[in-house]
Amino acid sequence: MYIDAKPIILICDDQPYIKIHESTQEILKNSEQGYPYKGAKLHYLLDIDDDDLTKHAIDALLPHIVVKPKKKKQ
Repeated sequence: MYIDAKPIILICDDQPYIKIHESTQEILKNSEQGYPYKGAKLHYLLDIDDDDLTKHAIDALLPHIVVKPKKKKQ
């Protein structure tokens, strides 16, 4: 799931995951953790029914996600 053209939430097996990052650790410290897919890093399982928690986690993580522009083929 992209917000402001940045990948913020992974949806895998109908489950939303958000990156474990120092900006989300305090907000999501009581959240479950899991692997969205084989070979992935550990993520927080996001409780999207908790609107305030979800908004705070997204707002905290968003400034730290950097999307590098793709190089054009010549």
